[in-house]
Amino acid sequence: MDIYFARDGKMLGLYPEDGVTQLLDGHAITAADYYWHEGMASWQPIASKWETHPAVPPRPAANGVPAAKR
Repeated sequence: MDIYFARDGKMLGLYPEDGVTQLLDGHAITAADYYWHEGMASWQPIASKWETHPAVPPRPAANGVPAAKR
């Protein structure tokens, strides 16, 4: 089945369902985006159907210690 993806009201494209994991892993789509396919009544958040990965935490400073908050 082919699935449409959208972000901020703009279409991102039409992709096969078996490629969604690769799109998420490559950050082409995110949990905040929406999807729709034939037979659905309305667009739904991607996170409602696919497991999404949390954002990568900030990189520590060069000495390995996170920078202090200012």
